[in-house]
Amino acid sequence: MKRINKTSVIAILLIGILAVSSIISFAAPSFTDVPEDHWAYEYVEKMKDKGIVSGYFDATFRPSQNVTKVETLIMIYNMLDKLDKIDTSGIDDLVAYYKDTLTENNIPDWANKQIAYALYRDIVKEDELRSFVDDSNHSNADRAEVATFLGRTLNKYLKTDLDNKILLLGFNDENEIPDDARKYVYLLKAEGIVQGDSINKFNPNDPIVRAAAATMLSKTYDYLLDLNQDQDNSSDNEIEEDEDIDNDIANTDIDDDWSEYADLRYREVTIKYIIQNTESILAEDNYENQTLYKFSNAKIVINGIIADFEDLEINDKVRLYFDDDDDLVRVVKSDNSNIIEGEVDEVVSIADNYLISIYRNSDGIRKTYGIEDGVNIVLDGNRGDIDDIESGDSVILEISEQKVEKIIAESTRRTYDGVLMTNPTLDDYYKIKFETFDGKIYEFELHEDADIEKNGKDTHIRNLFAGDIVTVTTRQKKVIKIDSISVEDEVEGTIVSISIGSETKITIEDDDGIERTYTVSSNVDIEIDDDDASLYDLKLNYYVELELEGNLVTKIEAEEVESGDKITGKITKIYKDEEAIRIRVGTGDDAKYYIVKADDATIIDEDLDTTRFSSLEEDFEVLVYGSESNGIFDLIADRILIIRIK
Repeated sequence: MKRINKTSVIAILLIGILAVSSIISFAAPSFTDVPEDHWAYEYVEKMKDKGIVSGYFDATFRPSQNVTKVETLIMIYNMLDKLDKIDTSGIDDLVAYYKDTLTENNIPDWANKQIAYALYRDIVKEDELRSFVDDSNHSNADRAEVATFLGRTLNKYLKTDLDNKILLLGFNDENEIPDDARKYVYLLKAEGIVQGDSINKFNPNDPIVRAAAATMLSKTYDYLLDLNQDQDNSSDNEIEEDEDIDNDIANTDIDDDWSEYADLRYREVTIKYIIQNTESILAEDNYENQTLYKFSNAKIVINGIIADFEDLEINDKVRLYFDDDDDLVRVVKSDNSNIIEGEVDEVVSIADNYLISIYRNSDGIRKTYGIEDGVNIVLDGNRGDIDDIESGDSVILEISEQKVEKIIAESTRRTYDGVLMTNPTLDDYYKIKFETFDGKIYEFELHEDADIEKNGKDTHIRNLFAGDIVTVTTRQKKVIKIDSISVEDEVEGTIVSISIGSETKITIEDDDGIERTYTVSSNVDIEIDDDDASLYDLKLNYYVELELEGNLVTKIEAEEVESGDKITGKITKIYKDEEAIRIRVGTGDDAKYYIVKADDATIIDEDLDTTRFSSLEEDFEVLVYGSESNGIFDLIADRILIIRIK
């Protein structure tokens, strides 16, 4: 007979379990490896005292040991349990409901209830479970993953709208934080639960260690505990007070003892799963929150007739009523459902009232309903106004006699702030590509009726350019409005090339000899020697000043030069009587000197204004255009451009 090694059995029982309250702890009151001067001492001790984490049989905590993903969710479960936020009576039903998922992902039996609860509360997603256990090897959790699990947990109670915020995290490595985790890292940082290291890095991809996990748990525990002091403690079997829940009981056709329930609170839900042996349902409300309810002594009414639990079906829409002790006492279902889901076609104002037309999800038929002033509207999870609902929005309508009593809507309108990465492109439709200030990159198609403004004035999409700062509004993933601000600049240099076409380009060489190419606006303003001109009047070697908006040339001021020689150098001597100058080109042994006659030259200063010979000084750097001379002068200047004064 094969003998079983007792040490192996103990190891199997202990593997991966950081803190399960049902396991007897052998840890001493204070861990030997977490002394009072340890940075996490306070948090580790608190979580141990609460029964949320435990140590090892050798009286150690092993603070630098990595934490697995399974262990993380066990700790979160323990924390919520200690805060009385879990109705443990329904856990076995949840395990049964998720059994196939748990088995497919190799979740061990000892973690089934914690992982099942995390799935049901959307603390973890089913596709994320695939990375938890690989051939019985448990994967370590990184800091971004733990922040995601804790952030989702915390926001079940805060209900902060994280999807419509500009997430400025402030960490030096925030670009390394995965997109899916950014909003949860933002939330935890905002609430003081996480912070950067000594060099302000979050280190999202580093495995999290036990001391850091205990610290994050302790801070989250304290936050939720404080939150409980301002709110009624509620388990998963309770209905939380919500200002968006209409507590007025609507008139119904149910004719049994109605007055008995007239003042009770209720919630509209959809049955997602039925557990017959415990007479329980898993139901989902209009905010997609799922809750497990036990019927116990609740009265079930279907179309005015007292019914049995077995008469309920998955996808039934029911109204649950609760007494003052938050016990479920009544369940009402009507086959003539007054809940309509669909997509808004239009909203029309008529006097003080409105009409809303939607395409129903059930059959695609367009129906119109009346809306009286003061109707309860929830838009994107907050109180809204009928004027904020637009075509294309998803809505749930509560209908009574063809009039809407309540609207729950999800807007398809989104707003982004950022910088254009490229000029708009045209295929079948115009598209723009931009990067938001929090580092996300988007590309959207332009709606044919999009409103485009630049610097406060209406413009065409063609007049937006890479580098412009933009506020982009989309609806149904198409751009409907762009407010842009151009970044203005000025550059100077000598024309090297001009390419005139559907997109005109000009290349100039600046004073440092660097060539740069710019796009010329179709409405560019051009002046040559202060006279209006066109692109076709520009010539190579003209010295120009370009005014830019982003990379777009909006104005060109040019100075005409005669053909001939060109030299650039520094004035080393001025001959006032002869109106001539000596110029040094180059430095050191390579330096060459030229005597330039300037009595008939046009002299242009740094502002491209005409000036006099007397304004020239030694050490000025100049660009001289002219022609060779056979006399005592090396060059007869036609134009002298002052590039840089001393």
